[in-house]
Amino acid sequence: MHPKTLKLGSKLLVVLVSAALVLLLVLPVAAAGPLGWTHEASDTIFTISGSADGTRVVVGSRDNVVTVYDEAGNELWNFTAGNSVTGVAMSADGQFVAVVSMDRNARLFDAEGNMLWEYRASFPLSATAISDDGSYVSVASVEGRHLLLIDKEGKLVWDKNLSVPIESTAMYGTGEKTRVLAGTRDSKVFLFNLAGDELFRKQLDDVVNGISVNRSGATIVAGLDDGRVIAINGGNAQVKWEYNARGSQLERIRSVSISADGQVVVAGVSNGDVLVLTGDGTLKQTIKNAGDDTKAAYISRNGEVLMYGGSLKTMHVSNLADQAAAATQKQQTSTVLIVVAVVIVVVLLVGGYLAVRYTPWGAKLWHTTSQPARHLIREIWRAKTSYLFLVPTFALLAIFNYYPAFSGLWHGFTRWTPGLRAQWVGLDNYIAAFKNPYLRVGIGNAVILIITGYLKLLMPLTVAELIFNLRSAKLQYFLRTAYVIPLIVPGVVGILMWVNIYDPNYGLLNKTLEALGLESWIRVWLGDPEIALRSIIFMGFPWIGAFPLLLFYGGLITIPTDLFDAAKVDGANFWQRFIHIDLPLLMSPIRTLVILGFIGGVQSFESVFLTTMGGPGHVTYVPALELYFQATTFNRMGMASAIGTLLFIVIMAGTIFNLRYVRGSTEYQA
Repeated sequence: MHPKTLKLGSKLLVVLVSAALVLLLVLPVAAAGPLGWTHEASDTIFTISGSADGTRVVVGSRDNVVTVYDEAGNELWNFTAGNSVTGVAMSADGQFVAVVSMDRNARLFDAEGNMLWEYRASFPLSATAISDDGSYVSVASVEGRHLLLIDKEGKLVWDKNLSVPIESTAMYGTGEKTRVLAGTRDSKVFLFNLAGDELFRKQLDDVVNGISVNRSGATIVAGLDDGRVIAINGGNAQVKWEYNARGSQLERIRSVSISADGQVVVAGVSNGDVLVLTGDGTLKQTIKNAGDDTKAAYISRNGEVLMYGGSLKTMHVSNLADQAAAATQKQQTSTVLIVVAVVIVVVLLVGGYLAVRYTPWGAKLWHTTSQPARHLIREIWRAKTSYLFLVPTFALLAIFNYYPAFSGLWHGFTRWTPGLRAQWVGLDNYIAAFKNPYLRVGIGNAVILIITGYLKLLMPLTVAELIFNLRSAKLQYFLRTAYVIPLIVPGVVGILMWVNIYDPNYGLLNKTLEALGLESWIRVWLGDPEIALRSIIFMGFPWIGAFPLLLFYGGLITIPTDLFDAAKVDGANFWQRFIHIDLPLLMSPIRTLVILGFIGGVQSFESVFLTTMGGPGHVTYVPALELYFQATTFNRMGMASAIGTLLFIVIMAGTIFNLRYVRGSTEYQA
């Protein structure tokens, strides 16, 4: 019976494989991509804007670059900011371009790319908008929680502290009728007039990631983090309509834009889609861009030119009407691909079942592999009570320790945003990580931080020796306590204290130099690319950490006094005793500090994040900061997981090396 069954199964397998191949051959050719032209950035595209007729386009990206194009895709001019460009806005006639970036600067350019003014804020900036005639620029900040209005001359008109992070801003009107909108992280939409008076605030249900308004101000659209696009009446703040883009996955609306007449609304979605809605909230078209996180989607004020881009680093610019055919063709192709995938899966399952169930070698393989499992189950059942009590511990370890670790390892091979389906990309994230210029700079800075961290250990070692050699036990106790007390101060507080010390305006360091008549030494310590990293390294001076001090002191007091007495009898001085007795017998705490210092240097994050956020430019980047930005700012958890995996490999290799080679042959064994 086996041969006949095998023959029948083989025929069926051949038929199924042949059918799958035929389907693959007759697949319709997929659309080459969106019509029009594209702009390739070297990093994530954050923001896009354009003129009313779409003949000029401006794009800003994480690589610090702002680029302006004409309607044919020819570059007109570009500008490189000191850090990531988070917001751009172009006036209706294309004559003015407003730019904000993470370097805390807001800038206004003319049509030729000449900078008209630069406004320096005290916090990183996240979004900007410009009035149709370019007379006013609004500037928002997530971290600073301020909404600023700046006039055409670069003078601050007003500054509103909304007490919550501001994700987006928009403007409409001209002259005295200028109105400013703000969307916040606590789900509110604010409307202010030119005098800074609050006209209304509308409470919504989730984070307002994007906000836009038509020319008359009659319709305000907000894109929410829960996947909804909501239209608000600009007169009475009532909801006119809403569209829910959330499907089976947790899609988020990243950006929204509305045409001047309010008849076209576009929204960028975290799953890569670009939604095109009518003026009453009806879905007209969905443009697929799988694998992308569409950070920016913009429709020209005349409702004809569509622009969008995101984490895939490509901005697409096309005529909206021409997109319909391309989108339809892509949808048909996707449907056929799904059918083919199902057929192939069925082929594999049927073929595998036939091979394992009805062939001698399959039966043998099944018996060989299942027998150990049956034996293990019997052994577990005999000791079921013990295993039962171990289950809760293993379950908690698996959930809170092993699952996150293995999940991060697996997601390093995917393009993944939390709440969305992970897409397998193989080694793409790792290849991109090795090509990432920020990560390369971060690795160099991490090496510098590790080396300087080791040099800083000389200070607590010196202080530990001085305390140990004091003759008064009470004084030893007092000094130990005095050096350990600062350990209760949170590390964040210490870093923020140094931020204030380095402040160029009122900081203690510059004020001290000024009082000493050393004005030529005064610097913007954390804002100068030449000295920013050195300033971070200098933080914590005189570098007497309580933890290494205690380890060194604890190591010294465990050394037998007989050795010191013998050295004294032999006529050894302090330095000879230190070199031949203290240092060799302190190798155990030294090895511990070397390992912890290496791990801390690779994982170094908080000092850079709280001081420069990787700036100015990217001179102070560290690998962990790039991981943080990929995970939180760009929502590229797959890339963040890949970076985390690489850091894990480096830390594990370094730790093993230190444990193997950083040791002394004369360590004292108690």
